[in-house]
Amino acid sequence: MTENTNEQSPPPLPSTAASNSPALPEVELPRVGRILSDFAREVGAVMRQNGVYLQGGRPIVLDRSTGRMIDLTPACFRTYAEKSLRTVKLVKLPWKKEDGSDAYEARADSMNKMQAEAVLVSPMFLEQLPQLRRISRVPVPILRDGELTLHCTGYDAATKILVEEA
Repeated sequence: MTENTNEQSPPPLPSTAASNSPALPEVELPRVGRILSDFAREVGAVMRQNGVYLQGGRPIVLDRSTGRMIDLTPACFRTYAEKSLRTVKLVKLPWKKEDGSDAYEARADSMNKMQAEAVLVSPMFLEQLPQLRRISRVPVPILRDGELTLHCTGYDAATKILVEEA
């Protein structure tokens, strides 16, 4: 947001984000001039680092209460994504910037159901996600370059195995 320094302009609007929460990456929602595939690509880049995997062509997450992988539904994804990113829309402000151009502010807004449905099937989103073959509850021995190593908690990209110790 660019503030107008003209004395007649109103003060900037307060942020809708809680001041004590960690800063989340902002992703602008689709709009005229902002295509859905760009939105899907940016959401995928964030979600790949926050526990969303691709299994059998479907985006999935680990349900920590059951220890099972579950499909991400559009209804679930709308709020699940908000744990990792902040979706925003640009709102035109009632004053102009110093250079005379329109002033905008990014305000938090949830993605709608149609956007969530479109993202979850978008190749631009899916290609960002790490492939998952299986989950293991115990460390996995892996042979790499002739050496046996023990893969503990976390995701191993080479084997596509997620180790979540019980």
